[in-house]
Amino acid sequence: MLHAAVAAALMCTGTASRAADFIFTFGTDSSDPILNNAVAGTVTGRILGLPDDGTAAAIQVLIDSYSPDGSLAYPIDATSWFSQFENSFTVDGGVIIAAAFHADNDFFSPSLDRLYINIPIYGSGGTNYASLGSNNGTSIWNNQGFGAVTFTRIDGAVPEPATWALMLLGFGAAGMALRRKRAQLAIA
Repeated sequence: MLHAAVAAALMCTGTASRAADFIFTFGTDSSDPILNNAVAGTVTGRILGLPDDGTAAAIQVLIDSYSPDGSLAYPIDATSWFSQFENSFTVDGGVIIAAAFHADNDFFSPSLDRLYINIPIYGSGGTNYASLGSNNGTSIWNNQGFGAVTFTRIDGAVPEPATWALMLLGFGAAGMALRRKRAQLAIA
């Protein structure tokens, strides 16, 4: 009976696709001579709803802080901006290994809100860029590519269905073994 229960538990435990969420951070590279409108600062935010493995678009990319302007209301959802050209992240084993995000809100608007994460603009290295309004006069910008962005996974360690099933099966098997032992001791 125990063997049948183990087999049934293993059959119903597939590899469920979980969503992974990340924090991203990057700062201005003030040593780059072509960054004439950049100011020293950092931008942080969250990338929400990526798979554990594979390439997909994020459900949301939120800006949580932007140091040149502390007066804005956060979080700001960059995925809701009018002209979004790129939204692709590759995750391998729960780690982001490639990113291409470009959203802006400057079409038909006086605002120049923009967020780029590793979009190759001036070469193959990739650009990380954030500007929130102010006619693009204060931006956090670097051309160091993917290596300039820090990604940290933030979703909690929630057990997968397979883990729950095996844990419940183990408790059941332990309970059955104790019950059987008590019954044998009572007969003896």
